Amino acid sequence: MGASVMGTPMVSRWTGREAAALRQARRMSIRAYADHLGVAVASVSNWEKRGPAACLRTETQQLLDVDLAHAPAEVSQRFAALLDGPRCAPSPVVEDTDADTRAAASSARDTDNEALVGRSDSQSRDILAACSEPPDFAVLRNAVTELGVSYGASAPGPVLAEAFALRSRLYRALGAGTAAPQRLSQYCVTVGYASGVLSYAALDLGHPRSAETHCAVIWRMAQLCDNDDLRAWARGTQSLIARFRQQFVSAQMYAEDGLRYARTAAGRTRLLCAAAQSAAHRGDIVRVRTFISQARRSSESITDNDNDGIFGFSPAKQRYYAASSLMWLSDKKALNSAAVNANDAICLWRQRPAARRPFDDETLAHIYLATTMIKLGDLDAANHAVTPVLNLTGERRTSWMRRRITNLEAALNDRYPRDPAASPLKHRLRKFRAA
Repeated sequence: MGASVMGTPMVSRWTGREAAALRQARRMSIRAYADHLGVAVASVSNWEKRGPAACLRTETQQLLDVDLAHAPAEVSQRFAALLDGPRCAPSPVVEDTDADTRAAASSARDTDNEALVGRSDSQSRDILAACSEPPDFAVLRNAVTELGVSYGASAPGPVLAEAFALRSRLYRALGAGTAAPQRLSQYCVTVGYASGVLSYAALDLGHPRSAETHCAVIWRMAQLCDNDDLRAWARGTQSLIARFRQQFVSAQMYAEDGLRYARTAAGRTRLLCAAAQSAAHRGDIVRVRTFISQARRSSESITDNDNDGIFGFSPAKQRYYAASSLMWLSDKKALNSAAVNANDAICLWRQRPAARRPFDDETLAHIYLATTMIKLGDLDAANHAVTPVLNLTGERRTSWMRRRITNLEAALNDRYPRDPAASPLKHRLRKFRAA
């Protein structure tokens, strides 16, 4: 045994001998002590059988440290006395009389009460620790909103870390019961949107399975608080993940189902754009044009024209989605329209302050424009459009960018299979993918 701190004995290394002494000091049976610690009865029995030879795991050592630290003073004193006494003290033989039996029963009751007092005291300390600094909900909600609004202005890695920290604080507040009852629904909605940031970041880092898990939390939160806006947003995000996985039938189903819940112009426009992009990959030209036309009309009712974060959907983003849908079609009219929409989106975004420009979407719009110009046979325009993308540093390159650069490279090889003029751009695209 080591030194003591403020009267509490310190154990430098726990073995079966010290564990048995602490149990005896608490006057508990092996079964009661196992229940007290939350471990198996066989584990406690095994420690004591092996005595000083039992080398306990780090987690068990920490568990016993906490138990000793929370023990009442009389338990600590008995523990110290047991360790300081003979290592193999013989157990006294006590004659089994009625008086002794009654005394033993009374002692057992006292021990059980003492144990329960100790455990309930420990639980109260845990509750007080969890509730000691209740979070300011408004601050957390605003932080999540701001993170969603500014999404794309930073690399996905730092955003993932910040969103995880915010959701952890919200989750702890819900679990500890510090969330005010009248705000429980708002907490659930905010947890849902924080999970949305995590879903987007995971997808941009190339982890669609994790993105799906986070999205399941969004849907669950929407169901718990019966929030249609969050339901619509969850369906749009599920459609996005399905498109990443190239599951375009599922992507279109998610988008169309989400329209049942959309109550805002931004939410409806987002889902119509998702449906258009899904239909384009399936070659359904009629529905592509229908969805794009509906999305264009819906976007005219959006009031916050500068909100392009993942929680908003501006007219500029509608143009971006129109380009990303029309570029998959083969007719020249659709491709010319794709080029116009991509240019419109880029120009609208360039008019904003740097902090409000959706960097990732603007970058993808350059790739969509370059892909469209390749299909239209304008190699110089394609080279000009994609150059800002190819100059990006590694941490700003997302999984979506790499995927679309691969599409661009395929279009280039189809249009210019053996043209020497296309060789420099082909080399730059390969270098981007390999980085």
